[in-house]
Amino acid sequence: MSGTLSQAEDLFIELVGSAMEFWGFKRILGNVWAVLYLSEEGLTATALGERLNISKAAVSTAVAELERWGCVRRERSPGERAEVLIAEQDIWRMVSRVFRERELRMIERSVETLDKVLRLARGDSTAHARFLVKRLEKMTTLARLAMKTLQLLLDRGKADLTGLRQSTDE
Repeated sequence: MSGTLSQAEDLFIELVGSAMEFWGFKRILGNVWAVLYLSEEGLTATALGERLNISKAAVSTAVAELERWGCVRRERSPGERAEVLIAEQDIWRMVSRVFRERELRMIERSVETLDKVLRLARGDSTAHARFLVKRLEKMTTLARLAMKTLQLLLDRGKADLTGLRQSTDE
């Protein structure tokens, strides 16, 4: 492989690792997935470890987590002893699964908590409680809109955000 191509791959691998770290995952998960994604054929755990200069244990841990998220799968060619690791090629499938299991669940928990907070605040008749209720209603509206938007995006692959600005300005 040419030096330029190798440099391009290294930059991509670092980019994906950085992006994964930004989203709260371990950088190594992005690095492992990126190497496999750029591989024309699957790689053995040994080859993957050598490419990233990481231990077999680190490869195993990263692959197990990536398998759990549906980002990597193992395959064995007929007549071959060694398993190879294959990266998920459908980026949308990967991202939507993570968003559904992480971000959407977090927003749903937030809406549940905001509903509880609103019920508690509405039980008080003081001027401060009325002030709190108005503020909390805005946050609850925003959280519900975020939840609905993310659900639409995940279900349909697109979402209309037209109402977002109006709902939060009221």
